[in-house]
Amino acid sequence: MTDYLHALPAGYRIEEYELLRVLGSGSFGITYLGYDHHLDKAVAIKEYLPNDLAVRTDNNSVLPKSTEDKTDYEWGLERFLSEAQTLARFDHRHIIKVYRFFRAHGTGYIVMEYAEGETLSEVLQRKGILTEAELEAILFPILDGLEAVHDADFLHRDIKPGNIVIRDDGSPVLIDFGSARQAVAGKSRSVTAIVTPGYAPIEQYSVKGHQGPWTDIYALGAVCYRCLTGEPPDDATDRLREDPLIPAIQRCEGKASAELLGAIDGALWVDEGKRPQNIVAWRQALAWGRESSKSAIKSEHRQEMQPVVSAAIPPAGMSWSSKALVAAIVVLLGVSAWQGWQLYRGAAEQSPAPTERQHKVEELRALAEKALLVGEMVSIPGGTFRMGDLSGKGEVYERPVRIVMVSAFRLGKHEVTFAQWDACVADGGCNSYLPDDEGWGQGNRPVINVSWDDAQFFIDWLNSRTGGNYRLPTEAEWEYAARAGSTTEYSWGDYIGNNRASCANSYCGDSWQFTALIGSFPANAWGLHDMHGNVWEWVQDCWNGWNGSYEGAPTDGNPWTSGDCNMRVIRGGSWNLSPDYLRSAYRDASSSWYREYNIGFRLAHDE
Repeated sequence: MTDYLHALPAGYRIEEYELLRVLGSGSFGITYLGYDHHLDKAVAIKEYLPNDLAVRTDNNSVLPKSTEDKTDYEWGLERFLSEAQTLARFDHRHIIKVYRFFRAHGTGYIVMEYAEGETLSEVLQRKGILTEAELEAILFPILDGLEAVHDADFLHRDIKPGNIVIRDDGSPVLIDFGSARQAVAGKSRSVTAIVTPGYAPIEQYSVKGHQGPWTDIYALGAVCYRCLTGEPPDDATDRLREDPLIPAIQRCEGKASAELLGAIDGALWVDEGKRPQNIVAWRQALAWGRESSKSAIKSEHRQEMQPVVSAAIPPAGMSWSSKALVAAIVVLLGVSAWQGWQLYRGAAEQSPAPTERQHKVEELRALAEKALLVGEMVSIPGGTFRMGDLSGKGEVYERPVRIVMVSAFRLGKHEVTFAQWDACVADGGCNSYLPDDEGWGQGNRPVINVSWDDAQFFIDWLNSRTGGNYRLPTEAEWEYAARAGSTTEYSWGDYIGNNRASCANSYCGDSWQFTALIGSFPANAWGLHDMHGNVWEWVQDCWNGWNGSYEGAPTDGNPWTSGDCNMRVIRGGSWNLSPDYLRSAYRDASSSWYREYNIGFRLAHDE
């Protein structure tokens, strides 16, 4: 092991394990091939040795370099062993098996399965590229293992060809998880973060990046891209402005199926909100159109897929035949943007004779309203409720409390998103106005910087496209739906504290710095998300507030159309306001023309 200056010598014993040679090393530690003398078998042993924080002593122990490094070193050691404890729970053929972990010599060791074979990186060096069948023989088993990892709320964070081993029997296994390294890199500026150019998504370049299953999906999509094209994708930082990446569906046309190529492109969106949000969604995109998996595309998966309108917009240089229809294909079938476009184009260019695909396209056209243009709507039952400041602690314009009768109606499960707004603009609506996202991201985030007047333009366009009668909710409808049968300050109770139940707001202890992706928090009792926080929401009513009260307000759930109609009511509070503004009863107002970074809206429709 003389090539590795900091490695323990060959033949060194740690308890029952004899070290034979170094398998690999990095800034975070060293992995050895070892021999278990108790079980008489080869094992892999990973040693915690962060080069920037620790040194090897003359007696082969490991110590922090200085007293200043001690805290970060010990914190990292705890993360290292905690990761091992998590991985030890998995017993999946395609996830490396952890047998044991322990402390010794001032550091930590993880004893794992030794996967005999060659890494995918070595395979690619030898073969150059893979066929579709060869890639799928690796991809689908890895997906099964990765889904089990994600279901346990754990991420790999360092998927690349070098971390996939092809065993001698041909089965793939995912090795060398990077969650602990990512955590230590975030804790200590002196430790290099996990960023493998070409494979790391943009959110891994910042310790504040929003990571989730979509992070691993990007990396695995990049692995697929490398396997088929011979080159990894361009570095995510180089793709932020003018993206130089040639989509797989263009680069590999005719060399692999549209399903596979489209799914790879869908995984490689720079914006994490546009990628499949979980393995279920990506697997459905990979499977669409294959006889063995058509039955897997069921309605219960559509919510999990969470595709977005902007993902349905064909990339630059491609013309539009039906933006709404492509959006419908993407949402209903869970396919990527490129794949949706290819499916639509393929069907549209078929001969006039009816085909199964053409019938499917017509069905999608009829279902376009339910796909993306509108978003999911929730049926709200009719009833009566006490509206206003039930606690007696609110503002004068939240009183007097009165009984209001509300007819059944439908309300958007989520706030209207940037993706939906983009579809309006792309179709020539919304006065071609593109709201500023303040640099926080678009896609499945609620649209902001839209006025009450802007919302009316969106609704006019939507109704013209769908033949519906969509509108803003009335103030009474909004509070009735936000309460969802409750009489407390918030739908879950009277206090926020660190309640993340339904509250997109920093006071709730959430992890979002600004607006959150829709659906990031559980819904209220009636299935509505973000009624408390995220963004203020315009409602239909004119303002009767500052010097007045609810005196004279309708009690039948209709909008209040008298008063100062240059001012319109906003409800629900936003991501940056104190808890009092998030109460179910709280009401405020703004000029109908005013655009602000914390105001959006959601849709309503008569039942």
